[in-house]
Amino acid sequence: MSAIHCFFCGGKDCKWENWKLWAEKTKNNAIDGLYSNWITENILAMQRPSTRLISEYNLTSKFRQLGIGSIFNLEEFGEHASCGDGIELTSGFSYLPEVWMDAGAFYYNFGWQDMNVPDFSHMLSIAQVMAYALEEGQKIAVHCHAGLGRTGLAIACYLVYGLNMDGNKAIELVRKQRPLSVQTRKQALFVLQFEEYIKPFKVYFPGICSKSPTEYSSVSLITFETFLENQRRYFHGKEQRQLRFVPKVIWAIVEKLTEMCEKEDMATKVVDAFRYFEGLAVVPEKMIDLQAEINSGNWSIVKSFTDAIPLVHTLLYWITSLKDPLVLSTHLASLQTSDHLTLLHQMDKGTLYTLNTLLNPFRNINTSSSTLREVFTSLAVITTHHRTSLKYPFKPQLIYAKDILPPLHGQKNSKARSRQASERPVEIVPTQNEDPGVLMVDKSELEPLIAFLKYLYENCRAGADGRPLSEDVDAGGDEGEEDQMSGIGPAALVQESAAAGRDVRTLQLTPMTSTPSLTALPSSPLTSQPPQTPHPSTYWASILILLDTLAEAKAFSEPTSHSLRKLCLQKYQGIEIAYEAYGREEVGEAEGFKRFIRALTDLVEC
Repeated sequence: MSAIHCFFCGGKDCKWENWKLWAEKTKNNAIDGLYSNWITENILAMQRPSTRLISEYNLTSKFRQLGIGSIFNLEEFGEHASCGDGIELTSGFSYLPEVWMDAGAFYYNFGWQDMNVPDFSHMLSIAQVMAYALEEGQKIAVHCHAGLGRTGLAIACYLVYGLNMDGNKAIELVRKQRPLSVQTRKQALFVLQFEEYIKPFKVYFPGICSKSPTEYSSVSLITFETFLENQRRYFHGKEQRQLRFVPKVIWAIVEKLTEMCEKEDMATKVVDAFRYFEGLAVVPEKMIDLQAEINSGNWSIVKSFTDAIPLVHTLLYWITSLKDPLVLSTHLASLQTSDHLTLLHQMDKGTLYTLNTLLNPFRNINTSSSTLREVFTSLAVITTHHRTSLKYPFKPQLIYAKDILPPLHGQKNSKARSRQASERPVEIVPTQNEDPGVLMVDKSELEPLIAFLKYLYENCRAGADGRPLSEDVDAGGDEGEEDQMSGIGPAALVQESAAAGRDVRTLQLTPMTSTPSLTALPSSPLTSQPPQTPHPSTYWASILILLDTLAEAKAFSEPTSHSLRKLCLQKYQGIEIAYEAYGREEVGEAEGFKRFIRALTDLVEC
């Protein structure tokens, strides 16, 4: 297939690698030596570079001067071998990736077949790594062969994921900045399908019809665990680690409410809104607009919100909308028999960290103990099966935003809604159930939960990921983890390792030759050497990001870092074993990262 492509491209006279031809045609070429265009101020789309072009036009130096810190290669190994300057036999690409890495840039290969599209999970990984690089303050350069089809497709999907841009507008922007991009109808359709694919990851309020009257045909309630799983698969980097056990809707609103409570008059409104919440007979228009913006991924709306009462009601309304209560009957039973310190280590982290986070607005305000007890009682009712005793308990219903009229009787869903429905990320159950096996008992069973909330309030603070922390209490993590969480951790951990006298060795290594391809993720990442429990689609991308973060923190020498990245791109089993043993959050970050660094260094040395 590659030979056929080369024939149509022009072989050694490949039109796509003749940058001067396109620079003359377009009049807005970005970098001499490459047919290239800026799509945004920090994303460059370009033809594939070659060893000759890199040397002749000093491209590594130009990229460094422009602040381009990451190169994304979307080609497959050995592709277009006869086009232009051809390929390097040792790398399978038109240049040696080490040239970029030696110049201080990060290099990623997420290739797939020319003129085609990847699967959605593969594209999500690409968009996440792009977002990570851009959030680190880097500019990025993306290429395939011509820098049009696959390059335009990947950049458009990033714009949908990272900038929350409408799919059609993303395609329009890419094509405006770089004509002929997103070359095929299949690729253009993929961008819209990708937008639909990631939509369920972002939705916290099912049933809000804000774009069309048939956006939803029914309300599918979601479990607390499903929200957390969606976050683990959708978010990346610091945000993914911070929101491991607390839903973002709670984290974002509580953070804003805590800021509001710095003013005494606003603090009183927040406290009273918690104390007197009885459910909602009707969802006000202001809350509908807020929920619709949250569903679309526009979290800035929460930061700019100034009315405390609708914000509190949105938070508590969401808690009551969960398929199962946040605090289950098993939790209530444990509260009856276990002391508080034991509960901090035995209660599941999602429930514990979320309850602890909910208390944040009240930790720095002056209010009476009786008022606080009323707040704790209200939270105890809302988070348990007693939520059905509210005056207006939650009832699933379709809600239509302003200017969206309900559909006529019998009107069917839009095509956009049904598109790629089989690719939805999580199976969502359709009905709200109360905690199975719960008997309707007197609310006196809530007293242990109220006492536990009081204990958290008086003795703990919320860590960077919501965990309860105090001088004497740290639930589920190593001492000092909060500080590392605030900056993801590796830099502080490397300093800690150096202070402890650990030798970070410098190793000179020969290039890996056992596996020629540097492909980061195959077309079906969940089926490649599957473990007993399949990894999430973003598993290897997360490891790659962690390796890059550790490399930036000087945890490894440059040769070691380069070799580790190659092993990761090849999905080497030793990397997976080290990550599962020492690199995941359950181990505790302070000790986990030190062991992870040591294990990887030993792996390369061997």
